[in-house]
Amino acid sequence: MVDGLLPEKRYSRAPLVAREYQWLPVTNSASTGISLQEFDSLRTLSQKRPGLCEASYGGIRLKHYCGIVSLGERSLEIIPKLGIDDVPTDLSRGHLLRWLRDSGCMPTPVLTEAAQSSTSSPLLDTFISAFFGEVARTVSQGLLHRYKSESEDLASIRGRINWPRQSGTLWGRPDRMACTYDEFTADISVNQIVKYALRAVLRQGDRQLSRRAATLLGHFESVSDIDVHCLRGTVSLRDRQIRRYEGCLAWAWLIIDTLSPSLRHGDEQAPGLLFDMNKVFEAIAVRCISADIQSPDFRVSVQDASSHLGFYGEHAVTQLRPDIVVWKGQQRMTVADAKWKRLEVDSRGVPILNGHDVYQLLSYAAAMDLSEVSLVYPLHDGLKGWTPDSVKLRIHDGGTVNLSILLIDLASDSYDVTTSASWYTGLRT
Repeated sequence: MVDGLLPEKRYSRAPLVAREYQWLPVTNSASTGISLQEFDSLRTLSQKRPGLCEASYGGIRLKHYCGIVSLGERSLEIIPKLGIDDVPTDLSRGHLLRWLRDSGCMPTPVLTEAAQSSTSSPLLDTFISAFFGEVARTVSQGLLHRYKSESEDLASIRGRINWPRQSGTLWGRPDRMACTYDEFTADISVNQIVKYALRAVLRQGDRQLSRRAATLLGHFESVSDIDVHCLRGTVSLRDRQIRRYEGCLAWAWLIIDTLSPSLRHGDEQAPGLLFDMNKVFEAIAVRCISADIQSPDFRVSVQDASSHLGFYGEHAVTQLRPDIVVWKGQQRMTVADAKWKRLEVDSRGVPILNGHDVYQLLSYAAAMDLSEVSLVYPLHDGLKGWTPDSVKLRIHDGGTVNLSILLIDLASDSYDVTTSASWYTGLRT
């Protein structure tokens, strides 16, 4: 085993916990801020993951990613803000795990009950436990074996003779035979990737997790230890036999990127296990709208790119890509955009809408000839008790487009939706 394949430094067992959009100052206090080296690491990561954070004088402003970021000797755990600042950390972790499960943004479709309940543990420990579950499920079916071609100089013939080598390098050596043979072995790329991830966990410092990693590593004794970063993208899940490793490999790469990231120049993988909350909320909004539409005649599509705002001669220009489109047959009935941001209302109870969001919906309505559009926001404490009404958007010739506002209660297991009574009644009957 070449220990140099894995990082020598271990993580601090106390990650720095922060919330979305929190300001992290550069300071000497590890509990309240980040070091100058960690500042440089986050600034570099933001170039690979736009939207992770924004660097400015004196510190870093986090943005719309949640999850785990590797900062070298310790990790940064980013949890959702939930609209208020005093939500307990454990509750925020629990909400995030449920959203990731229900949005399908996790490598495995459903987190185990054990993982969901362990919200008092750091997110990294919960994700590692989920990875262990996938590894245990995979090895319970036996490690995948494949035939590999091996070449070796042996005392007796095995397989077939490599005549070019035998008549060249081994000329005059009757005691050695250059042989090429096929070996049925578990020492293949998929097992090497999983083993590398397990060894990364073994080195990260927690005794209980290290013991579990060591137990699972016992199944991989015949698998060689190599630097697997060069194997990224080389495993095809189209192979029926490899497909059972799909969840295990997805988790393995996420663990590797967090605990043992590649430091090669030009590597595009950001070291961390991060989730774009815009995408997470969009997936939950799709789920809620699909459930709210009770007619089987309608269907919902995501990120539909079949429309354009205009034409240059015969050529379509300015492609549109709304988050959610509701169809009836081949006809678009309405579109919705999910916005992972706080919606505020003024003293009159009138929503304060972002102009760019409204212009975007008006362009959808014009290009698709729609009379109904929607904006979807997360419900927060400041909006509880407020019932949204539709907004009439004026267009040419005195016409209007009906803009509905949908609020999703993310703190509710059922994701209750509050909206105006006029929200496209044809979709709800």
